[in-house]
Amino acid sequence: MKILVVNPALVRLHSLGACEQDRLTNLERLRALGHEVRLLTGWMPYQQVDEVRAFYAGRDLDPALVPIGGERLHPRRLTRLAYLDGMAWEYAAPSVQSAAARLIESFRPNVMWCHGSYTWGAGEVAARAGLPLVIRSVNYEPEQLLHEAAQIAGKRIRYAAKQAGEAQAMRLARVMAAITPAEAAIYGRMGGAAVETLPLQTLPALLRPPRGAGAHMATGAHTAGERATDGHMGAPLQAGAVVDAPLHVFMMGASYNVQHNRAALAFVVDEVVPAVRAAASGTFVFHILGSKVPAEFTQRAAPDLIFDGYVPDLDAHLAEMHIALAPSLGGVGMQQKVFEPLCRAFPTITHSRALAGYPFVDGEHVLLAEDSAGYVAALLRLRDEALRARLSTAASAQAARLFGASEIDARVMAILARATALKSG
Repeated sequence: MKILVVNPALVRLHSLGACEQDRLTNLERLRALGHEVRLLTGWMPYQQVDEVRAFYAGRDLDPALVPIGGERLHPRRLTRLAYLDGMAWEYAAPSVQSAAARLIESFRPNVMWCHGSYTWGAGEVAARAGLPLVIRSVNYEPEQLLHEAAQIAGKRIRYAAKQAGEAQAMRLARVMAAITPAEAAIYGRMGGAAVETLPLQTLPALLRPPRGAGAHMATGAHTAGERATDGHMGAPLQAGAVVDAPLHVFMMGASYNVQHNRAALAFVVDEVVPAVRAAASGTFVFHILGSKVPAEFTQRAAPDLIFDGYVPDLDAHLAEMHIALAPSLGGVGMQQKVFEPLCRAFPTITHSRALAGYPFVDGEHVLLAEDSAGYVAALLRLRDEALRARLSTAASAQAARLFGASEIDARVMAILARATALKSG
């Protein structure tokens, strides 16, 4: 099958976020499944087109490249409410639509695949040509906007434009490939396109066996505080008793410039760490992974609060960890900082909303908490090595079932089969 893929421009070529990695992995998987793929994408105003082309050449790709963001004042933006969303307009602009039309004429694809619901503007060309269209949503855009701002006041036009854009995407697409079951339910209520669920395609490469033999499950002994336990839940130790500790706890974030990552960081540093110190001093060491941590946080570094920053060899670094914290106070879609630790078989503590409908069960595959007291209680439970081992085993098995390569490939093939079999809505 010939597939024309429309990807948003990569914002950073040398530090890819989870969604950007997902776009590139999608291209690799489509080709591995035997499809012939052409890519239409762009470059940002601050990038050099030759550098962008070289980036893709290193991945055996020769994309059709268009400049992004140069037609913001085009009068056609006033003809449709959905065009007033700046992100959507970038891929509905005449330069992008013209490039898409040329590729459809020369490449003659069987399907167009638009990555990101806001790229629906390029999909308008496919619809006009009678070409089956798959739109892969990485988040439901109006909900994302609500999480970006505490108040929607002053952004009502943008919010309405995003709602109109999502509705247009559902009218144009034959299949909407939602990234989570929660978002699939939203799209299912809207009507129009058929709806399928497609998780992050980067996850199969992150799957690991249960942490046990060979994993860093315990370290040297230390003096426990009054509320430490001897490894069995509910069995307190007296002050001065010896336990296997400290337990190393990590939190992942690609960049703390992102609002919801910064909120999660503040939650851990301001609320969780002080409460854990009070409850079980010396039992846990917290590690913050990721770049661009504001100085207001790094200046509070301590022996039990370490800011590791960017970690070049993540596998080696995580080999020294015991527990994952994945707070989710904002953000939508499928957050890799939540699902990567589960795929890597770490005992993980997160909010229930962060699972976005994926069936990880509290107490069986993961520990769920809704506030700092819940996170502290979960951490104290995880002093029990047996509980950590049970969660690791169950998370590993469930992640493999949900996110294994064969499962992801089967979902992609079902999406393509459904798109080519269905009439457009």
